[in-house]
Amino acid sequence: DSDQGGLAWTYVETPVLYAVAPSIVSPSLDGSASVIGAHFVDSTDLTCYAGTTKVPARFVSESEIVCDVSEEDGPRVALSISINGQDRSNSLELEIAPRFVIHAASPSLIRPSTKSIEVRGAGFVASRAEALVCVLGDHITPVKYVSSSVVRCPVQGVVSSVKLCYEGLGC
Repeated sequence: DSDQGGLAWTYVETPVLYAVAPSIVSPSLDGSASVIGAHFVDSTDLTCYAGTTKVPARFVSESEIVCDVSEEDGPRVALSISINGQDRSNSLELEIAPRFVIHAASPSLIRPSTKSIEVRGAGFVASRAEALVCVLGDHITPVKYVSSSVVRCPVQGVVSSVKLCYEGLGC
């Protein structure tokens, strides 16, 4: 701390990042990432950076900041923090789950003999297909990736609705 000529300032160390949770963020959900580290200060200049883009930051404690990456497009982004508007922390990689849109599902009428539902949309990514799951009523099953615009959901039991989600990220 220093006081000189009526001006006061406090020296704070540059933040250090240790971990980010979750390691994969879904912009379709709230798009928030908790960053765990040291030397965090609640200041008016507190900012998260997704690569070179400034994104909103929320101070939680001296060891946690929450960054809003809901507007970021993946597949990955380097997350860092500044508490003074000048110096930045080290960066940590954060994976952004691809956004997808569902246009239609068929058949629209499910019979006991129906084995799968074809879901048409956009943004299904082959490299992330293993994390994509179908939620059919109370059943959660892995999708069968067909193309960037088609996936198939196996039918189990009585189905009244179909949702697609990234496993572990909620819907």
